[in-house]
Amino acid sequence: RWLPGLVVMGIWVWLVQMGLLKVWPEGRSLTRALILIATVVPAVVFYLGISAKMKVAEAERVIGLLRRRLHRNPPH
Repeated sequence: RWLPGLVVMGIWVWLVQMGLLKVWPEGRSLTRALILIATVVPAVVFYLGISAKMKVAEAERVIGLLRRRLHRNPPH
């Protein structure tokens, strides 16, 4: 059940890392951190989105938890 989400997440991570490492100079820790953030955050969103569309219970629970927390603490 988790395979389609993992495939999309893996492709996204590979494409972002290859593209960003060609554009940004390597070696700096800030650059590495930005690449990690730009890779992981959208990958998690893709992964949870695809898993929720497939009605995977764990993904639906995580999304429900995030919605409740965001609803309780709206941005100021």
